[in-house]
Amino acid sequence: ELGCGSGCISVTIAANHPDVRIDAVDVSKEALSVAEGNVACHGLQDRITLRESNWFDSVSGQYHLIISNPPYIESNALESLAPEVKNHDPILALDGGKDGLEAYRIIFSQARAHLYPQGTLMVEHGAGQEDELQRLMENSGFGQIRAIPDLSGTNRVLIGCL
Repeated sequence: ELGCGSGCISVTIAANHPDVRIDAVDVSKEALSVAEGNVACHGLQDRITLRESNWFDSVSGQYHLIISNPPYIESNALESLAPEVKNHDPILALDGGKDGLEAYRIIFSQARAHLYPQGTLMVEHGAGQEDELQRLMENSGFGQIRAIPDLSGTNRVLIGCL
């Protein structure tokens, strides 16, 4: 998992799939500290490895699945966020750059080198970003791209395969 934050996605996957091993990375030492506590709370230290990394910088090896919920809010929209978001989440976890897609460009361009053949990339995204992200994903060599909606029916996750 790229940008694991508190580790909730990795912990949930590992807790529900006992045969899975996960490498989870984040650039924030503070986030990794929280993730470490969550991994320990669920007794998953033997199956989730946490590492400090700016996206793929300290990642090696091949994976069947790469997942990420990267920052996707446009920099100029940060001040207009609801207080429960703006005052709770670190800016580093929210700020997706000028168009909100900065992290995706990095992830899409580097993921192929870390995926096995027929590997899968899965990313959460903001409302209204799906079309551009699908184009970026296709241009990075991914196919069989499909969207998954959230509970309100809004497409929020893109999945692409090699």
